[in-house]
Amino acid sequence: MYKKNDIIRIKTGETCMVTNTPGTFLSNGAYEAVVVQIRIDGKYLPLLKDGKKIIKWVKPEDIAYSLTQSDKTESLDHYMEIIYDGQEINLIPKNFTEIKIETNEDGFRILKINYENHLHSTINLLIGKENENID
Repeated sequence: MYKKNDIIRIKTGETCMVTNTPGTFLSNGAYEAVVVQIRIDGKYLPLLKDGKKIIKWVKPEDIAYSLTQSDKTESLDHYMEIIYDGQEINLIPKNFTEIKIETNEDGFRILKINYENHLHSTINLLIGKENENID
């Protein structure tokens, strides 16, 4: 169960902040959420459309994962050091057991980072089609 102000990623790829939980007036079992984007300093700001916040009703089954800790998940910083040097974002894996590149059935190359003693055992980074140059 998520709480008010939790940041969630929904299956459509949008990032949202929970503003009301199921059980509130007219929720129909869904979370009321505002679509947000993260700033460089790590704070989340609401996205605006025509000067108004974008509000969504999100059913629990439409939530991909949480970006906050209240649902007892591990955040990305348990797996990687995230450094912004003014021009680039650098992701440095921490305490991994194996890194390999695989190609899935659709021809996409995936950088697979495996971990032990974590809630999630693998992080997959899509790095492009097999015939694309990643240099």
